[in-house]
Amino acid sequence: MVKSLMRFRLVIAPHQLKIVRFLVTDELEPLIKVIQSIYPNKLTEAKQPQGLVMPHDRDDMLELLGNLLDNACKYAKTNALIQFEEINDGWRITIEDDGKGVSESALQVISGKGVRLDESIQGHGFGLSICKDIVESYPGSLNFQPSGLGGLKVTISLPSLS
Repeated sequence: MVKSLMRFRLVIAPHQLKIVRFLVTDELEPLIKVIQSIYPNKLTEAKQPQGLVMPHDRDDMLELLGNLLDNACKYAKTNALIQFEEINDGWRITIEDDGKGVSESALQVISGKGVRLDESIQGHGFGLSICKDIVESYPGSLNFQPSGLGGLKVTISLPSLS
């Protein structure tokens, strides 16, 4: 199974592979603007060190963060937050919202393929599964827990790759 967009491109067109690093400062603002155009009544707040460059594939990171921010804003009452932190051996990205959150039992199955916790909201149930595959391909970790804001908190840990 191909676990990331970068690896998929390597399989189908290895001669065209050019890994583009993820420039957080440059890429995050346009991504947030797109999310805010979809959810105009939700505030999306970002905190990241200036000039942060991650060695992870740009397209993978945009897919990952786009899915997670979309979910956070979809379920938020008014606010979603994304935060980047450099840690000793890589990066930690936290995305949380002020929505109603999910039950303890749902936290255990939330990233399964085709799992949809809320059938009343449009979607297919593959977004979090895709996120899990991307993160694990680096190899990193993706954890779900209740947020201090009231909703869901997603924590992504990615290695430095050096």
